[in-house]
Amino acid sequence: MTGRGSFSLATAPSVRRGGLNYEHERPEVSITPSYLRGLYLNERDRALLRLVAEVGYATTDQLTRLFWHDKSPQTASKRLLKLWKDWVLDRQPFYRLPDYGLRAQLVYMLGRAGVKMLQDVDENVTRREGTLLMPHDVLLSEAVVRLVETARTMGADHDVSFYGEAATYTAFQWESRWVKMRPDGFVYLTGNGKEYPFYVELDRNTRPIDHLLGKAKQYELYRRSGEWKRERSRFPAIMVIVWTKYAMREGLSSEEAAERRQARAQRRLNDVVRRLKKIHKKGLTWFCQRLDRVGKEPWHVVISEGVKRAPPFITRNGHRS
Repeated sequence: MTGRGSFSLATAPSVRRGGLNYEHERPEVSITPSYLRGLYLNERDRALLRLVAEVGYATTDQLTRLFWHDKSPQTASKRLLKLWKDWVLDRQPFYRLPDYGLRAQLVYMLGRAGVKMLQDVDENVTRREGTLLMPHDVLLSEAVVRLVETARTMGADHDVSFYGEAATYTAFQWESRWVKMRPDGFVYLTGNGKEYPFYVELDRNTRPIDHLLGKAKQYELYRRSGEWKRERSRFPAIMVIVWTKYAMREGLSSEEAAERRQARAQRRLNDVVRRLKKIHKKGLTWFCQRLDRVGKEPWHVVISEGVKRAPPFITRNGHRS
């Protein structure tokens, strides 16, 4: 299968349909059981709802690449508009996306009707409020999309499953205290009948690297606790995906901003790999890469023997053909 292909994070694409020319008003409705029964959602709509519930926020472009990769952008925009008008999804513009190398566009989250639908299956489903987590979640969505696009190029037996922070939150006891571990997500990469589990951490270079190292300590304690053995036979590897923003400035071209953004992200990636190597404990495996290279370039893998390279996705023998 081949999709529309991902756009480069190096240079923000020009605004096209699905950008910031959008409707602002929709009829107010009461989200009653009878209203929900009257809504028609196909399987693609339901899969989209589940994905948005897991990641929190996703852009027009990301949802199009995931769910309408074999259709036109106009088809995707039309359906997203319908889901918004029905209160299944909410949306708002995110004007600062170009600082991250993405074009300014609409960002979608669960609407009131969408939350109610999913709560019939999982009562813990909630709607994102505010914009504090929007940059983080949109970049996390981009990583998921890039992994999916790579899987599509490798055949129908390759797939990606993603679970968000709420689903992967883990509290465990270590000695006399409780440790609350909050990965940014959990992903299964599937290929040739095998499933490879990964915790996911997105590093936006907004906090000191010691914050990530603190989470690394939690992973080590969780591995040593043995609690994970109740659910799986081996401890998952950890993906660390690094990106950063670089705001446009007067007199600076988009290409120059992109180069500086990439250079800043690369410095952060190098620092992450170096620090993880320094504190590495046997039994943990770290897969590290810049966001714009996810699915395209080999991972930097930190193991007890040092740092090696691994292909962007997996095949029968763990290598990409």
